[in-house]
Amino acid sequence: MQRSTLRHIVTAATVLLAQACSRDDKAWEAELAGAQASRLVGLWTMHLRTDQSPGVEEGARSAGEIAFTLNAERLSGKGADHPPMLFGTYTIDFTPLGLGAGSGADVPEVEASLKGDSVSIMLAPGSAVPIALRGALSGDSISGRWQTTRRSGVAATGEFVLKRP
Repeated sequence: MQRSTLRHIVTAATVLLAQACSRDDKAWEAELAGAQASRLVGLWTMHLRTDQSPGVEEGARSAGEIAFTLNAERLSGKGADHPPMLFGTYTIDFTPLGLGAGSGADVPEVEASLKGDSVSIMLAPGSAVPIALRGALSGDSISGRWQTTRRSGVAATGEFVLKRP
């Protein structure tokens, strides 16, 4: 194959790939905007309370902070098939909730998505003990239920509230 023909093929393939990525990026931007995911961007205070769980006193509480940023690059996450709309980090002591410090995560990662006012948050999605929070956004707060599972089943459950500081 001649060099000029090969160069034309490579150029055409590059142009097609760039166009496909551009359409994909625009669709992702529209999905983020349509869901108004930017409403979650920034710092939140986080309060967790337990239900009755084995080895944990009912009503045990812990508080910390969580921060979100948009997944503008459409990076894949660890906790779901679909890329999360937001990534973030958190700081909270899980020991009072009967969960080890940091919930077994090396890095306190967060993945989140928003559909209407329904919020799904996964703390430590790649760890052995991820914590799923599902709730409703109302103004400057999110409230709902959380749950963590281990191989043997549900390890702990409870309520949560996130508020803007």
